[in-house]
Amino acid sequence: MKKKLVILTVLIALLVVTLILLFYEKPLKEGLDNYPDFFLKGKTFNGKIVVDDKGPEEDFITAQNFLEALGKKYKLNPDTLIQYGQLDGLYNSNAIFIGTCNTIPKNKFVNIFMDCLSMEKNVGMIRLVENNNVTIVQVVGYDYKDTREAIDVLINSKDYNLAGREVQVRGDLPNLEIRITG
Repeated sequence: MKKKLVILTVLIALLVVTLILLFYEKPLKEGLDNYPDFFLKGKTFNGKIVVDDKGPEEDFITAQNFLEALGKKYKLNPDTLIQYGQLDGLYNSNAIFIGTCNTIPKNKFVNIFMDCLSMEKNVGMIRLVENNNVTIVQVVGYDYKDTREAIDVLINSKDYNLAGREVQVRGDLPNLEIRITG
Protein backbone atom coordinates (compact mmCIF):
# COMPACT_ATOMS: atom_id res chain seq x y z
CA MET A 1 0.00 0.00 0.00
CA LYS A 2 2.83 2.36 0.91
CA LYS A 3 4.56 1.65 -2.41
CA LYS A 4 1.38 2.50 -4.35
CA LEU A 5 1.03 5.78 -2.46
CA VAL A 6 4.63 6.74 -3.28
CA ILE A 7 4.12 5.90 -6.96
CA LEU A 8 0.85 7.85 -7.03
CA THR A 9 2.52 10.84 -5.37
CA VAL A 10 5.40 10.77 -7.88
CA LEU A 11 2.97 10.55 -10.80
CA ILE A 12 0.93 13.49 -9.50
CA ALA A 13 4.12 15.52 -9.00
CA LEU A 14 5.23 14.74 -12.57
CA LEU A 15 1.81 15.75 -13.89
CA VAL A 16 1.91 19.04 -11.99
CA VAL A 17 5.43 19.82 -13.25
CA THR A 18 4.40 18.97 -16.81
CA LEU A 19 1.35 21.26 -16.60
CA ILE A 20 3.43 24.10 -15.18
CA LEU A 21 5.97 23.75 -17.98
CA LEU A 22 3.24 23.65 -20.62
CA PHE A 23 1.50 26.78 -19.43
CA TYR A 24 4.46 28.76 -18.12
CA GLU A 25 5.13 31.55 -20.60
CA LYS A 26 8.84 31.49 -21.12
CA PRO A 27 9.94 34.01 -23.75
CA LEU A 28 12.03 32.70 -26.59
CA LYS A 29 14.85 35.19 -26.31
CA GLU A 30 17.90 33.52 -27.77
CA GLY A 31 18.30 36.14 -30.49
CA LEU A 32 16.64 38.28 -33.11
CA ASP A 33 15.92 35.15 -35.14
CA ASN A 34 13.08 34.59 -32.64
CA TYR A 35 11.51 38.01 -33.26
CA PRO A 36 8.56 38.57 -32.81
CA ASP A 37 7.97 35.43 -30.72
CA PHE A 38 9.18 36.98 -27.48
CA PHE A 39 6.58 39.75 -27.90
CA LEU A 40 3.63 37.45 -28.59
CA LYS A 41 1.10 36.04 -26.20
CA GLY A 42 -0.99 33.86 -28.44
CA LYS A 43 -2.01 36.10 -31.36
CA THR A 44 -1.62 39.31 -29.33
CA PHE A 45 1.44 41.55 -29.51
CA ASN A 46 2.34 41.79 -25.83
CA GLY A 47 4.74 44.70 -25.70
CA LYS A 48 5.06 48.45 -25.94
CA ILE A 49 6.33 50.59 -28.77
CA VAL A 50 8.15 53.49 -27.16
CA VAL A 51 9.18 56.87 -28.58
CA ASP A 52 10.85 59.76 -26.78
CA ASP A 53 8.47 62.27 -25.15
CA LYS A 54 10.36 65.18 -26.69
CA GLY A 55 11.19 63.42 -29.93
CA PRO A 56 10.31 64.87 -33.32
CA GLU A 57 7.17 64.06 -35.25
CA GLU A 58 9.16 61.80 -37.60
CA ASP A 59 9.85 59.33 -34.77
CA PHE A 60 6.17 59.19 -33.90
CA ILE A 61 5.20 58.71 -37.57
CA THR A 62 7.74 55.86 -37.91
CA ALA A 63 6.37 54.24 -34.75
CA GLN A 64 2.78 54.70 -35.96
CA ASN A 65 3.63 53.04 -39.29
CA PHE A 66 5.20 50.15 -37.39
CA LEU A 67 2.10 49.87 -35.20
CA GLU A 68 -0.15 49.75 -38.28
CA ALA A 69 1.99 46.99 -39.81
CA LEU A 70 1.85 44.99 -36.55
CA GLY A 71 -1.92 45.48 -36.43
CA LYS A 72 -2.26 43.69 -39.77
CA LYS A 73 -0.60 40.59 -38.30
CA TYR A 74 -1.48 40.59 -34.60
CA LYS A 75 -4.07 41.78 -32.14
CA LEU A 76 -2.86 44.95 -30.38
CA ASN A 77 -3.63 46.35 -26.97
CA PRO A 78 -4.98 49.93 -27.02
CA ASP A 79 -1.92 51.31 -25.23
CA THR A 80 0.73 49.61 -27.37
CA LEU A 81 2.26 52.87 -28.66
CA ILE A 82 3.42 55.07 -25.81
CA GLN A 83 5.82 57.86 -25.06
CA TYR A 84 8.80 57.15 -22.86
CA GLY A 85 7.30 59.00 -19.87
CA GLN A 86 4.33 56.61 -19.91
CA LEU A 87 6.54 53.52 -19.58
CA ASP A 88 6.15 51.86 -16.21
CA GLY A 89 8.94 53.01 -13.91
CA LEU A 90 9.78 49.41 -13.06
CA TYR A 91 10.40 48.59 -16.74
CA ASN A 92 8.39 45.43 -16.48
CA SER A 93 7.07 45.61 -20.03
CA ASN A 94 8.68 44.14 -23.10
CA ALA A 95 9.22 47.06 -25.47
CA ILE A 96 10.53 48.24 -28.80
CA PHE A 97 12.28 51.61 -28.53
CA ILE A 98 12.27 53.63 -31.77
CA GLY A 99 14.23 56.75 -32.69
CA THR A 100 17.30 58.23 -34.29
CA CYS A 101 20.64 58.27 -32.52
CA ASN A 102 19.67 61.70 -31.16
CA THR A 103 16.17 60.74 -30.06
CA ILE A 104 16.19 57.06 -29.04
CA PRO A 105 14.83 56.96 -25.49
CA LYS A 106 17.77 56.52 -23.15
CA ASN A 107 16.77 54.85 -19.93
CA LYS A 108 18.14 53.29 -16.80
CA PHE A 109 16.99 49.83 -17.89
CA VAL A 110 19.04 49.78 -21.08
CA ASN A 111 22.41 51.13 -20.11
CA ILE A 112 23.77 50.17 -23.50
CA PHE A 113 22.21 52.83 -25.67
CA MET A 114 23.12 54.08 -29.08
CA ASP A 115 24.38 57.57 -29.68
CA CYS A 116 25.52 59.40 -32.78
CA LEU A 117 29.19 58.96 -31.90
CA SER A 118 28.88 55.19 -32.21
CA MET A 119 26.66 55.24 -35.32
CA GLU A 120 27.60 55.37 -38.98
CA LYS A 121 25.70 57.53 -41.42
CA ASN A 122 23.29 55.57 -43.63
CA VAL A 123 23.12 52.69 -41.14
CA GLY A 124 20.23 51.52 -38.99
CA MET A 125 20.61 49.20 -36.02
CA ILE A 126 18.34 46.65 -34.37
CA ARG A 127 19.56 45.52 -30.95
CA LEU A 128 18.09 42.96 -28.55
CA VAL A 129 18.67 43.65 -24.84
CA GLU A 130 17.35 41.51 -21.98
CA ASN A 131 17.25 42.09 -18.26
CA ASN A 132 15.19 40.39 -15.54
CA ASN A 133 12.80 38.64 -17.99
CA VAL A 134 12.14 41.89 -19.85
CA THR A 135 13.02 42.16 -23.53
CA ILE A 136 13.89 45.47 -25.17
CA VAL A 137 14.50 45.83 -28.89
CA GLN A 138 16.11 49.11 -29.86
CA VAL A 139 15.54 50.27 -33.42
CA VAL A 140 17.69 53.25 -34.22
CA GLY A 141 19.17 54.96 -37.23
CA TYR A 142 21.65 57.72 -37.76
CA ASP A 143 18.76 59.74 -39.15
CA TYR A 144 15.03 59.26 -39.83
CA LYS A 145 15.59 57.45 -43.14
CA ASP A 146 17.89 54.91 -41.48
CA THR A 147 15.40 54.38 -38.64
CA ARG A 148 12.53 53.83 -41.12
CA GLU A 149 14.64 51.28 -43.02
CA ALA A 150 15.50 49.39 -39.81
CA ILE A 151 11.78 49.37 -38.94
CA ASP A 152 11.05 47.99 -42.42
CA VAL A 153 13.41 45.09 -41.68
CA LEU A 154 11.59 44.43 -38.41
CA ILE A 155 8.18 44.64 -40.12
CA ASN A 156 9.34 42.16 -42.77
CA SER A 157 11.55 40.13 -40.44
CA LYS A 158 10.60 36.84 -42.11
CA ASP A 159 12.19 38.13 -45.36
CA TYR A 160 15.53 38.72 -43.63
CA ASN A 161 17.77 36.31 -41.80
CA LEU A 162 17.76 38.11 -38.48
CA ALA A 163 20.06 36.47 -35.97
CA GLY A 164 22.23 37.35 -33.03
CA ARG A 165 21.54 40.25 -30.71
CA GLU A 166 22.44 43.11 -33.02
CA VAL A 167 22.15 43.72 -36.74
CA GLN A 168 23.07 46.64 -38.96
CA VAL A 169 20.69 47.64 -41.73
CA ARG A 170 22.40 49.10 -44.81
CA GLY A 171 21.24 50.18 -48.23
CA ASP A 172 18.11 51.87 -49.46
CA LEU A 173 14.57 50.56 -49.76
CA PRO A 174 13.74 48.19 -51.36
CA ASN A 175 17.31 46.80 -51.45
CA LEU A 176 18.22 46.54 -47.79
CA GLU A 177 21.01 44.34 -46.51
CA ILE A 178 21.55 43.23 -42.94
CA ARG A 179 24.81 42.43 -41.21
CA ILE A 180 24.89 40.56 -37.95
CA THR A 181 27.22 42.50 -35.65
CA GLY A 182 26.50 41.04 -32.24
